[in-house]
Amino acid sequence: MFSFEVKLDENLFKNDVLWLSRKLCLDYYNTKLVKIILFVLSIGVAILTIIQTFLFLQRFDGRYFIKYAPVYAGSFLIFLSVEHIPFALMLINSFKTITFWRIDSCGPEIEQKIKKHAMWTNICLISCTVVGLVSAIFHAMPLEDDDELFYPLAMFEEFMPQWKNLLSWIYRSSFLIVPFSMPIPVYIAIYVITKSYFQILLFLSCLENLNTGFDTTSNHLLIYNNRYQNTVKKRLVFCIKRHAYFSRAMNVHIKKMYVTIATFSIMGVILSVSVIAFLFSFQGNFENRYIRITTLVFTMVTVSTHILYVGQLIEDAAFQVYTTLKTVDWNNWNLENRKLYLIYLQNAQIIFSIKFTQDVSINYRLGFSMAKAIYSMISVMSKLRNVDYSKI
Repeated sequence: MFSFEVKLDENLFKNDVLWLSRKLCLDYYNTKLVKIILFVLSIGVAILTIIQTFLFLQRFDGRYFIKYAPVYAGSFLIFLSVEHIPFALMLINSFKTITFWRIDSCGPEIEQKIKKHAMWTNICLISCTVVGLVSAIFHAMPLEDDDELFYPLAMFEEFMPQWKNLLSWIYRSSFLIVPFSMPIPVYIAIYVITKSYFQILLFLSCLENLNTGFDTTSNHLLIYNNRYQNTVKKRLVFCIKRHAYFSRAMNVHIKKMYVTIATFSIMGVILSVSVIAFLFSFQGNFENRYIRITTLVFTMVTVSTHILYVGQLIEDAAFQVYTTLKTVDWNNWNLENRKLYLIYLQNAQIIFSIKFTQDVSINYRLGFSMAKAIYSMISVMSKLRNVDYSKI
């Protein structure tokens, strides 16, 4: 029989089903060596970006900007990601203060469902990192016309020709760090949201079992059964307190992520737009760049889709709390329990979601809007590319 005696998870990271994801996005970044590497990377990226910005302003023209815009936008994103990692680690430590339930608290069925979801989450994040590393390796390998894509290479050639080989290899070697730094804030968001989703799944089991242990299908005398009414009241109060506590705790932590979510969303869109503009304007040879492009696009699309997916997932789970509550059999409850139920039902209508503005949440609607915008831009760029300007 279902038990409302839940087991508290006193150590969030012990027996963590998302341990592989946690290692990838959290544990390694607490070591001194990694902190030093990331610090050096952020300083280098900042210096190159400042110099590039100055030269852009000095010799600005449209084609010149479009040619180098993807790496320029990517540099900003890398710098923001590296600088955000300490904040993300602080967020995780703050997240640990929330009271979590162990995944075996509500029976083997829900435990297996959580483990299966965790397994696929681990596989997805590891796959993205591996493909990202492959992309970084191929980007680090010199190709013809690379100075048409990476402005620092052209800058080394123009201003420091005697040092260009050494500086170019140092610059290219930094690409190998990018898969372990640039997506980390998004990985941490996925980790936090997924852990929260598991807690909602466990909570749903409690709502579905408010009447468990009693036959409510044929026994109309339950309304006069004090033991039944007291049990239902205790369970209702338990669910109300848990719902209020967890919603409040999650809202506090999501508010801390507002600026981060908005910033990375905007930078992600800018990067996508600049990459598309570059692909349509690049005059060089794509023949040896297919692996670079496919691995880069795969990583960007997969990570973006994953964060939208988990955002939609937790929103759907929160809505399921409300729909489950509406289907609870309350016919045999006394007046006091019915009043509690109605108050809870009214409060549960406020559906939790991962928002970064009042009206915009991380979900499929945001993904569709972004996809439509990108598709529109591709259509416009394609038409402009096919225009014969000699006839105008």
